Amino acid sequence: MKVILISVISLSLVACGFQDYIAKPIDTKTIADKINNRRANDTQFQEYLVNHGYSAAQLPIQQWTLDDLVYCALFFNPNLNIARAQWRSAEAAKLTAAEMRLPTLSGNYENTDSNESSTPHAYKLSIDLPIETANKRNIRIESAQHLAEAAKLKIALSAWQLRTEAIRAVYDYVYNQKLIALLEKEQAKRQEIVAIFQKRMQVGESSNLELSKANLLLQDASANLEAAQRNQPVLTARLANSLGLSPAALASMQITDVINAEKILASAPNHPSEEIQSRAIFNRLDLRIALERYAVAEAKVKLEIARQYPDLVFKPGYAYDFGEKIWSLGLSGLMTILTKNKLAI
Repeated sequence: MKVILISVISLSLVACGFQDYIAKPIDTKTIADKINNRRANDTQFQEYLVNHGYSAAQLPIQQWTLDDLVYCALFFNPNLNIARAQWRSAEAAKLTAAEMRLPTLSGNYENTDSNESSTPHAYKLSIDLPIETANKRNIRIESAQHLAEAAKLKIALSAWQLRTEAIRAVYDYVYNQKLIALLEKEQAKRQEIVAIFQKRMQVGESSNLELSKANLLLQDASANLEAAQRNQPVLTARLANSLGLSPAALASMQITDVINAEKILASAPNHPSEEIQSRAIFNRLDLRIALERYAVAEAKVKLEIARQYPDLVFKPGYAYDFGEKIWSLGLSGLMTILTKNKLAI
């Protein structure tokens, strides 16, 4: 009886350390306000730039270069935070994979009104100790390690994709701005040409055919200008989305001339093509992630093969059976040897 009482008290004390579920509903309004209130002069972003080599004299940034905008995307865009969260989840899965199977404690109590027994009480207490065979735990750990490494590489891949997306969005945005400026000049020139042909036709020095041709060219230039102007809000929203800012925050940023072919070519590394190809093969993030996922698949096959061998359960127990003290030892296991896990393999 004392053993049962001690067991109940111990379990009650352990239960005091349980964690409760705390609901964290998504507040869309708060999230939207947080996104709309992001600004490039944010204090945390300034500290981020200082940590990446910027001097305090350069801040806050007045003229945004391409590199500045890339850092802005890496700091504000939530995709990188999602990749980091997935990596932290994969790291936690490593701890879960390393956990040992917990033992099972069982007990029961019986009482009889028979006068034949020396005592009317009987109680039993036993514990099941699981024993994993065929190195299954280490295989699970191996699989979790490869998944965590793949998630870690995904952070770097997400950063590279953000950089590429931001650069493309900046180029399209600036190109369209320059295109609008050129088309406005062309439209003005076409209007001047139409006015000249109108005056010449009034004095009989030009035909109606030449005026019609000039009007058609003016209409074509005006249509191209309207198309570019309609496209500008779309490109603005796309650039703001790439940077992780609102269009209103982007409107307050002065972007310098980022389309400079000579500067881009001068900054390109001068390496032999063989070296570049070698680096591309051995350092491509998507290939390294694919290799880690292949290792995960291989570990799953190894685990299914290991499951051909049954896990064992060692069962020591003690019973006080109406005055008789009895101890027992047991051993059990699932009969996987009958099917040998062929379907899963």
